[in-house]
Amino acid sequence: MEAKVTSFRTKGNLGVVQLTTAGQGHLEHITAARAMREGRLAIKEVSEAGSVHTLLVVNDAGTFVFLADGDILAGAKQTRVVNTSILLAPLSTTPIPVSCVEQGRWRFTSPGLSSADFTAPSALRAAKAEQVRVNLRAQAGHQADQGDIWARVGDYQEAHGVRSATGSLADVFDGRKETFDAFLESFTPDPAANGMGVYIGGTLACIDIFNSREVYREYVPKLVRGAAMEAWPLPLPAKPLSEAEARFTLLDAMDHLQAAERETFAGVGVGEEDRFEAGGMTGSTLRHLGALIHWSALRHQGPVCGRGSHRRPAQG
Repeated sequence: MEAKVTSFRTKGNLGVVQLTTAGQGHLEHITAARAMREGRLAIKEVSEAGSVHTLLVVNDAGTFVFLADGDILAGAKQTRVVNTSILLAPLSTTPIPVSCVEQGRWRFTSPGLSSADFTAPSALRAAKAEQVRVNLRAQAGHQADQGDIWARVGDYQEAHGVRSATGSLADVFDGRKETFDAFLESFTPDPAANGMGVYIGGTLACIDIFNSREVYREYVPKLVRGAAMEAWPLPLPAKPLSEAEARFTLLDAMDHLQAAERETFAGVGVGEEDRFEAGGMTGSTLRHLGALIHWSALRHQGPVCGRGSHRRPAQG
């Protein structure tokens, strides 16, 4: 994948490299969040009884609609995280695989679900992605380890000092929203970019590349907030991350991931997924009709703000 860095910024424990890649805009589509704002898409429980690990998406839009791995969906019987990136066909109804990030609630608070203002933090995404990969290999579908995800949500609550009556990841976000929003001033979308690499404590934690700049612009605030949730409680690195180091390690990681052996699986909606790993990162690509819709890579055992790492630094 041909990539060119367009900008580099740091704030406290967080560094972001934005980049542009070739081959953008080959398939018209919009985000699920936009489709919901416009009243053209609904996400709801599969039935009145519901299913923890499956939701139903009704796409009334006359275009493809995109959901990203790590998207948080709040409401209905409990808050969920999307298990894999999904492209929904126009005028379609699709069951999608999700995991629960709100252990203590199983009752309706709204008829449907809405798209949250943040994505799941990178360590949770990485663990979930590897669990999904293992289950796909075993022909068990896009399922994750629910117990592990609940434990990780508990870690974020502890690290941020946020109590949640229902064990909800959304309560962690709401409890620190002003803190997470403060990072947005430093990491606004570069107009030329369609992807980003995120560094936490000087370590490359995740990479997300989208098919269009418009979709990317919608995801930047959500990804930054999710990264801030991961980064903020961790100690500051002894040595600040330099732009030269960030550029080199990002592009080098992408080269290794591009060369890795791939396993191909059917997408949840339309298209195909490639799963791969290299250099301590697990990756996936969603493709449809020759277009790359979403390319992501997440570090194995990356920075986790829970499980013994509960030191809160002074973030600038």
